[in-house]
Amino acid sequence: MIYQRNPEHKKSYMKKLTLSLMIFLAAFVMNAQHVDFYKGSWEEANDKAKAENKFIFLDAYTDWCAWCKVMDKEMFTDPEVAPFINDNFIPLKINFEETFGQKLAAKFRVMGFPTTLIFNPEGQLVTKIEGYNDNHKEYRQELQDALNIKKANVFPFDSKELEPGFPEFYLKSFAPGKERVWPSDSIVNDYLEQQQDLFSEVNWSILYKFQPKEYMSFFRENYDKYLEMYGRSETESYLSDIIYFDVQKAIQNKSIDELEIALELCNKLSNAEIQKFSFRLLFYEKTGDWEGYAAEIESYIKVNGYEDHMMVNNASWTIYEKVNDKKILKMAAGWMEQVVANQPKWMYLDTYAALLYKSGDLKQAESIAVKAIETGKKEGEDVSETQKLLDKIKEAK
Repeated sequence: MIYQRNPEHKKSYMKKLTLSLMIFLAAFVMNAQHVDFYKGSWEEANDKAKAENKFIFLDAYTDWCAWCKVMDKEMFTDPEVAPFINDNFIPLKINFEETFGQKLAAKFRVMGFPTTLIFNPEGQLVTKIEGYNDNHKEYRQELQDALNIKKANVFPFDSKELEPGFPEFYLKSFAPGKERVWPSDSIVNDYLEQQQDLFSEVNWSILYKFQPKEYMSFFRENYDKYLEMYGRSETESYLSDIIYFDVQKAIQNKSIDELEIALELCNKLSNAEIQKFSFRLLFYEKTGDWEGYAAEIESYIKVNGYEDHMMVNNASWTIYEKVNDKKILKMAAGWMEQVVANQPKWMYLDTYAALLYKSGDLKQAESIAVKAIETGKKEGEDVSETQKLLDKIKEAK
């Protein structure tokens, strides 16, 4: 028997079907472009990872961390990053200033935020990614590199043993806010003097956390061994801090020769040229050599272009705040013109407008400031400071 449905019934049915499909697709797209963080406990996440043979992606954050919020807003909604994390990991988010988070911070030596910790399906740490990377492609590649690590135990400690015997003064240094207690140099040194194995997990944690001056030479002499045991993230971070210490001495003496000697240690780092660039910028800034500062950025841009938008923005803002030389201000405005052409974000437009204002190009400054305010409102930013800048520009015209 052939029978025909009422045409109006069919039309109504198709409307409902189309609406349902649109809701489903919208929900699918929304989910695909947001990291779907697991709501269970640390233990449950480990069980789930083992059962599904997946790595764990742990976002270590704090409530006060501004860059953690940027990570949430930009990285974890990136359509190229969020689905990749959802598909390949058990994503987990833990506040590292809450009780359990403090325990994890002490165990995995997390001292800056945001930090990403990646664990294999057996619950063993395979890599640690510190800070927010404005280059999302690089960040995703770091995650892919972590997935390619097949070694069961990358480090000489058991990641599941969260209490390996840390001394009380070490644990107290991870407490939040006013509860945090930093030990004196004598407490740290007295403890280390009694230790026979300075390569153990506990003693490495203390060296890495407090960086006692008396043991810096020991670390330098044994750098390769620490590198082999604890990986590049931590050992290079420690070595960078030692180089920073030496650069500070060069700054105090305003000695370019001492600076270059300090920078020789950078050759042990995987990102040697970037580190040298950063330390030279610091030297020029602190010694007030703004021509050297600007020339260093120009040299960097000639080689690397404008891809590192955040670096160019931060350096340009430093020039805005501290330099009065119109020639240098115009150079920085030129850099930011290129940045906003590719990334017209409020933050970058604000810097560009400020530089145009201080360099004397009031007409263009007003135009960019207006655009910055419009963009900032769309991005949900507080544009009150940009509005104050716009008012100053109008008064100066």
